[in-house]
Amino acid sequence: MDLIYNDFITKVKLQDSRNEFGELDRVEDFDIPIILHDFYKYANPIDVEVTQEDFTSIKFYPASSLLNLQNEYDLPRDTFVFASREGDPILLKGEKVYTAVHGVEKWDPKLLANSFDEFLGMLIS
Repeated sequence: MDLIYNDFITKVKLQDSRNEFGELDRVEDFDIPIILHDFYKYANPIDVEVTQEDFTSIKFYPASSLLNLQNEYDLPRDTFVFASREGDPILLKGEKVYTAVHGVEKWDPKLLANSFDEFLGMLIS
């Protein structure tokens, strides 16, 4: 398992022991971007919420929910939602991680991190 994923799992479980991860044997059976394959293979977030310093939380979604999640948000096709923060999507666009306010008329993404691993590192630092 990649060290960043192992650290992420350990620190998120320390934050809240109810956070639950699983392993996904056949990640290729899901329509998940290649960039996220290793994460979902080793750290499929079954029930995971990460509380931030401002007391908001980021909810990660399990592989089994990702297809339906994409349909919940009216976002460009070149994006992939994998988490949300207080209902606002957190997504991949290319290799970068963005968020956008949900329910507004105009799509206005805000950059959170230059990579998925950087995003995870920010959450546990």
